Amino acid sequence: MKVCHLTTAHRPGDVRIYHKECQSLVKGGYDVILIAPKDDSFKPESIKYIPLKKRNNRLSRLFFSPVELFFKTFKTKAKLFHFHDPELIPIGVMLKLFGKKVIYDAHENYSGQILAKHWLGNKFIRKSISLIFRFFEKVSSLFFNGIITVTPEIARLFQEKKTTVISNYPILSVIDDYKPDKKLNEKPVIIFSGGIDRMRGIREIIQAMDGLDKDAELRLMGPWESDEFKEECKTLQGWTKVVDMGVIPFGEHYKYMKMADIGIINYYPLPNHVDALPNKPFEYMACYLPLIMSNFDKWKDYFNDVALFVDPMNASEISAAVNKYLDNPEEMKSTGSRANEIVMKNYSWESEQKKLLAFYKNVLKV
Repeated sequence: MKVCHLTTAHRPGDVRIYHKECQSLVKGGYDVILIAPKDDSFKPESIKYIPLKKRNNRLSRLFFSPVELFFKTFKTKAKLFHFHDPELIPIGVMLKLFGKKVIYDAHENYSGQILAKHWLGNKFIRKSISLIFRFFEKVSSLFFNGIITVTPEIARLFQEKKTTVISNYPILSVIDDYKPDKKLNEKPVIIFSGGIDRMRGIREIIQAMDGLDKDAELRLMGPWESDEFKEECKTLQGWTKVVDMGVIPFGEHYKYMKMADIGIINYYPLPNHVDALPNKPFEYMACYLPLIMSNFDKWKDYFNDVALFVDPMNASEISAAVNKYLDNPEEMKSTGSRANEIVMKNYSWESEQKKLLAFYKNVLKV
């Protein structure tokens, strides 16, 4: 049976969309098609990839990419369409009106995310846009056959009977395939993996490196928000202890996680962050890393036994947490081992894959 995943905002090699959901559906016996922005480096396995014109301008992507995508859906002859971006909600409604099965995958609390987008205008404007979008999203969701979210908090925004939570847990079988890369030196290594942007507290992490009692190295793996932000970070004193590793292919980044000593995730306390449950801390845990994390209540509930919590906007607190680990290497190592044990028992994509396939079966009534 043909099913088609749709995105205009994500890379075709996105971990959740391609490596987790699409590949899980292939294993489940589906004929999977992916329509996503053009990326010449993307080499798909077991699925058909239909590229969209790459548009770097935000407004161009929002207005023209969905139209291009909609016309390309007719070539797929798919029975079910699974879309991943809020700007594709009108496309999802139109596909439903054309008699297709439609699943909306809400990766984020988008109405909450709007509140943090300062480029949209002042607080009143952002609040107004957020409320309008929330109404639009809620009404539109009534058309869809199913809704997938990543957390229970987001799931509560939609009809319970048609919504399921598919958490962003790591693919443990892939992590097991990669051995740790050799250390380039004997310094302790703190690692950050993911999109490198201001709202993820990168400035503060770099500043914290300047306040360490021992010599250590911060390794950054991932794409920068912009060249301007990267140049800004280079002016910080802690930059002398940073190794910018760039974008590492999926899977290979686990080699570098496994040779690190501490994993850090330092998101700002934005409405869309405090209830998030990102994939990254679970990946760190699977790679035997103790964590330093933003002091969100939800994160304390999940990671209390394996993390030190800090004010993400306070570089001194981050320095103190790193120092605490480095001053107690045996405790740091035992915390990493405990983290691995917890994630292996409780948090795997392998379990989420079963939920995804069961949800598809229910939506398709097969």
